[in-house]
Amino acid sequence: MYAIFFSFANSRMAAERSYHEEGSYPSRNAANSMSNLKTELEHIKHHIKYPANKTQVLAACNNMTDVPSIDKEFVTKSLPDNNYKGPEDVVRALLNKV
Repeated sequence: MYAIFFSFANSRMAAERSYHEEGSYPSRNAANSMSNLKTELEHIKHHIKYPANKTQVLAACNNMTDVPSIDKEFVTKSLPDNNYKGPEDVVRALLNKV
């Protein structure tokens, strides 16, 4: 599971660089990005009752109000409309979209 999270972090930072270079992604420093990543992974791991479908994932934790809107938008657009057995399934599905 840790390998998935580190891969997710590396993929996310690469995506942020790409978005930033194109001018459509808000500039954030690496420490802030990692803090956001930790918050988002905690939501996925601890705050969603599994099994869960896409709607339940998105609605968890008061609609993830402490997650930046750009990240919520990515998850909303990228997460397939499936049923997820656990957090690994959610992270895997999102990694496939990066």
